[in-house]
Amino acid sequence: MADYPIVKLRDKSQITVPKEIVEKYDLSEGDKLEFIPEKDGIKIRPVITVPKSQAWFWNEKWQEGEKEADEDIKNDRVSGPFSSAEELMEEIENEQ
Repeated sequence: MADYPIVKLRDKSQITVPKEIVEKYDLSEGDKLEFIPEKDGIKIRPVITVPKSQAWFWNEKWQEGEKEADEDIKNDRVSGPFSSAEELMEEIENEQ
């Protein structure tokens, strides 16, 4: 384990995150941190919240699809461009 400063719990349960941690994880004022109880301590993890209307994009299944699509694009496994919606639909039907 790295040697990081020990911090003191202050009034109103406040702590100061060590500068080394702030820099390493690119934290900024206003960032949100999640405290996760573990058997032998507490894990602290930075989190980003998204509007509920956008949560569908961040679910595990959708993100797996995004990674797959990125790989397909990177490896030139894509069709198109298409000159019309009909041409696109024809391509999709031919793949099935």
